[in-house]
Amino acid sequence: MSSTKALSTIMDIAAVLFKNYLMLLSRKIITHLFSYAIY
Repeated sequence: MSSTKALSTIMDIAAVLFKNYLMLLSRKIITHLFSYAIY
């Protein structure tokens, strides 16, 4: 029982980290594209 709870907690943390990583990545790509569009 406790192992499944720990697993779900780890999955929640991983999901949050993954979401933050994707947001950072997309922001980096968008700024990259904008810098290309300016030039």
